[in-house]
Amino acid sequence: LLSIWVLAALCFAAGSDNSFIKARAFWIGEDPAATPDVHWTNYQGLLTQGYGSQPLWIKLQVKPLPNEPANLPIELNIRPGYLDQIDLYDPMYGQSNHPTVGDQFSWSNNARPTLSYNLTIPNGSAPRDIYLRIKTASTRLVEITALPPHEVTPWDRRILTQSNLIMNALIFFLLWAIYNWFTHKDKLTASFVMLQIASVCYGFFVLGFDRLYLSD
Repeated sequence: LLSIWVLAALCFAAGSDNSFIKARAFWIGEDPAATPDVHWTNYQGLLTQGYGSQPLWIKLQVKPLPNEPANLPIELNIRPGYLDQIDLYDPMYGQSNHPTVGDQFSWSNNARPTLSYNLTIPNGSAPRDIYLRIKTASTRLVEITALPPHEVTPWDRRILTQSNLIMNALIFFLLWAIYNWFTHKDKLTASFVMLQIASVCYGFFVLGFDRLYLSD
């Protein structure tokens, strides 16, 4: 049930304006530059590729926002918050200019301290392709949103509201389970309490609250 809620939250968030991103495609493998005949698969919105040991590469075709300066910072938000490693390759800058983000790396590597992973790239003056390399031991579920500065604050508020609603619902059911256990101390009720404790812990990590409070 929690996975359905998280997926619904990601789909809802994907409705944000992504006029900076014109096309998306993915490929699974070690290095597309060293692999002949790479076939990119186009996709839209939420990308789901299940579990796998090979990295997931995402190619984003971006076009500068009109009437905006080339150095305007565009923020790439990558969700959910349990991806292990995310590398960004932008032809305008070298890889060394973009610290690796992910739950195996310091929270300070992100452009801003948020529940999602984020990196900042320039608006640019001409269309270009940028690449994200994602490697994770968890399921390869990815949602990417590009935000100009004036959209960052409303986006953060919406994500935080969604995440808090899910966590509050999980805590409510946990408290309800504990109440039932005090009034009916049987094995079935005890199992329900344990299930709700696991759900709260799972939600805490999946939604990114662990990085908020336990980053160091």
